[in-house]
Amino acid sequence: MNKKDFFEKMEQDYELHKKKYACAHPKVELRKRTKKNKAISYVMQCLVCGKATSRDITKETAFLNNNNIEPEPFDENLKANWENSRNKEANLILGKDKQEREARRAKFWQWYDNYLNTQEWQKKRKLVLERANHTCEGCGINSAEKVHHLTYRHKGHEFLFELIAVCNECHDRIHEEHSKKEIEELEDLIEEEIHWLFKVMQFIKKLNCCCI
Repeated sequence: MNKKDFFEKMEQDYELHKKKYACAHPKVELRKRTKKNKAISYVMQCLVCGKATSRDITKETAFLNNNNIEPEPFDENLKANWENSRNKEANLILGKDKQEREARRAKFWQWYDNYLNTQEWQKKRKLVLERANHTCEGCGINSAEKVHHLTYRHKGHEFLFELIAVCNECHDRIHEEHSKKEIEELEDLIEEEIHWLFKVMQFIKKLNCCCI
């Protein structure tokens, strides 16, 4: 599944999730609620999602509307269970995204390891080393032993200016300083990464709005 199809499926899953947990409060009852500061209030509670569906009601009005009988306690567990179930299913949707990215990474590394053994790569590697006179283009002192990708934007069809010849020491230093950037580039082209980040942030924003 390509990234576009994946996010379309992800958005469909979110919409189904949103509809499932958009409670219309079909059944409500008057309840007595003890707040964190020990104050007592009376509210209408949905018996499906557990949410308070009204503003605080005075004690007099609450008893009057309940035949002068003290209302049942507000069911905090009902509300907590509903929210836990909603969040658990939302995390499963986001978890699919994580699995997809891990699968794409594994697929890339498998392809990359094979690519480094091709004649096409060996030819490019030779040209880059010869261009640098087999001298490290990082420190300018040591012999170049590695050919490093400055970007994976054109992976498999690299321009020579996207490759540099480096010694082992400089190669290790480059990976230490730029490992995060390289991992992001392995996901896909830079434009697709920006699109991916935007879609995830948009999805998380929707979930946060749903959780209010």
